[in-house]
Amino acid sequence: MKFVNLMWLMKEFNYAGTKYADKILGQTLCAVRNLPVEDVEPEYQNEFCMLWNQILDSADRVLGSNAGLILPTIRTIYNTLHGGINDSPVNATHTLADHPHCIVHTHLRSNPHTTNQEPRN
Repeated sequence: MKFVNLMWLMKEFNYAGTKYADKILGQTLCAVRNLPVEDVEPEYQNEFCMLWNQILDSADRVLGSNAGLILPTIRTIYNTLHGGINDSPVNATHTLADHPHCIVHTHLRSNPHTTNQEPRN
């Protein structure tokens, strides 16, 4: 259930106003970024990976996206779900270009990642 709540927060925070970004977003996501996700059900991993890709894409396309705050904060979850592939230290000097898209077909169900994918509401 905590993992499902994390995904809801990711969606909501990506478009939250700037007054929420500094106070709520960082503190909340920092609190959940170390959730144990090794045994997450495949359907939730699929949803996480699709959402990760959407948030990463929104950084370039959507004015006001908080992707630059969200992705570095939860990168540890992405790394764990991907068995450490593309594993890199999480620090403030990374840009969004340092965060990979999930391209693992089984993580994306029947909807492989495309750069034209629109964020879900």
